[in-house]
Amino acid sequence: MEIARRFKYIIISVIAFLVVGFYGLVTFNLSFMGPVANALRNFSMTDIYYQIQQSVGVADTCRFITIVDMTDLPNREFIAAGLQDIMDYEPKAVGIDIVFEGLKPDTASDMWLMDIAKNYPQITWSFKLMDFDPTDQDYKGEVHSFFAWEAAPKEGFTNMPRDLYEGVKRQTPVGRSLNGEMVTSWVNSVSDTYAGEQIMPITKKDININFRHAEFPCLHASEVVDHPELIKDHIVLYGTMKEETDMHYCPLGKIAGVELLAYAVKTIVTGTNLKYLPTWFTILMSLLIVAFTSWLIAHYGRWANSHIKNDYWRTFMTSAIVTGFITFVWMAFLTYIGFIVFALFSVSVNFGWAFSGIAFRFTAENFYKVFFEPNRQ
Repeated sequence: MEIARRFKYIIISVIAFLVVGFYGLVTFNLSFMGPVANALRNFSMTDIYYQIQQSVGVADTCRFITIVDMTDLPNREFIAAGLQDIMDYEPKAVGIDIVFEGLKPDTASDMWLMDIAKNYPQITWSFKLMDFDPTDQDYKGEVHSFFAWEAAPKEGFTNMPRDLYEGVKRQTPVGRSLNGEMVTSWVNSVSDTYAGEQIMPITKKDININFRHAEFPCLHASEVVDHPELIKDHIVLYGTMKEETDMHYCPLGKIAGVELLAYAVKTIVTGTNLKYLPTWFTILMSLLIVAFTSWLIAHYGRWANSHIKNDYWRTFMTSAIVTGFITFVWMAFLTYIGFIVFALFSVSVNFGWAFSGIAFRFTAENFYKVFFEPNRQ
């Protein structure tokens, strides 16, 4: 019992996480708890940091990426015309976020697109990976634009990492395996073209997108000729900004697919991919935070009981209302510290588990008393 008293708050912390684990097992294994489980899967402390960043700061204007919106262009003739306008102003790299599947009755427009694909190597065209084999971690199928085999343009796949529930997009792939061979992502290819060199090896991994709030200049295809300064030597992403079927949820909320890709390209080009602390460090940190929180509240309770003489005032100051407020302030302080680290170093400190343990601290303290201080009950 002497050892238990010496490590009382560490033991309380361990018990708190055992309780968290029990509720986690229940939540993730009961079918009717699916919505709650899905919400927990999609939660990340980075979402809180990004929301703080949006509310307290002004968005930075990206100086090297421009989005050109093709949402309401009626057919391939107008799409090709808009693309030709872009190329006339000498962008450094262009990404086309659309796959031109099959030929259309308008043969002239198809040939125009093919000529552009042949003559402008700074364009990365999109293709889709299909038929994923989870056993081999390999894609077996692919969908390309109609001119891919003849024109042999630069291509990259636009598939984004996703889970069973189409959760929040936080990562972008660097490469994937297609029939046993590595192929590069669209985002990676556009970034390499702009840099004039390979920024990172093409491997089967994902990069954490940095969603530091930014504004990307956005032009309609008809406005390109009026703003050559936003095209020349820039990265130009040509896609749809208002197509509902191409909207995605990210830590900033619901945004267009091409804007999501813009954040991904910006992350790779600037080398600011979001980093996470090692799992072992997060576990140790969470245990210590819960233990310290329990010690802090206990220490405050002893101080209040010994220094506040008025019975009514002492009862109020040691009540759950006040201790709950102290806990809230402490958690808010931790969140602020995490945000500072995030803002300065692009490192996400995950306090989620610590906050879960703190939520069950009172239950853990009762279990401790039952197991290790039964004579005090």
